[in-house]
Amino acid sequence: MTAKEIHTEIMNHPVQISDKACEALALEGADPVYAGSGWTDVRGQNVSNPAPGQGVEQYVVLFSSAHDAAAFFTASAQTWVACSNRQLAVTSPGRPDRVLNIGPVANMRNILSADTQLEVSPPPGAQGPFVVRCQRALTVANNVIIDVWVGGLRQESSESSNFAVIIANQIAAKVPT
Repeated sequence: MTAKEIHTEIMNHPVQISDKACEALALEGADPVYAGSGWTDVRGQNVSNPAPGQGVEQYVVLFSSAHDAAAFFTASAQTWVACSNRQLAVTSPGRPDRVLNIGPVANMRNILSADTQLEVSPPPGAQGPFVVRCQRALTVANNVIIDVWVGGLRQESSESSNFAVIIANQIAAKVPT
């Protein structure tokens, strides 16, 4: 895995989601999700393999107060639940259209999580199709939102991991109270 540069801005992903109301589950650390929320600063990083869909995206988004961050989390919880168990069409410039399947949304101990899967083209030299099984997690600690995506390439396994929740918990534990 290779760590990429640190992001100091909310990301402007060139991705189109068929239901804009569900962008929060499909796009971590993204402008459409955080626009108008009152966030004041952000740090994010991608750690990935060269294979498509393998990696970690992690963002910490600072709000001016714990109240504002909690309000964002509460609004996100409502959005995520409304988008659970859905299929979304995903289009990106220069890439084939894909379908994102979102599983049920959990809200346990103030951490939102959802397993997702996306069918992708196989890496060069491999036979497919490949399913990228991922997890999204979102939590709040003081005045910080922690926004995590973890994806892994699995051809046959139906098991999901809880890595996004684990990473979100580890980051939240480091946020001063």
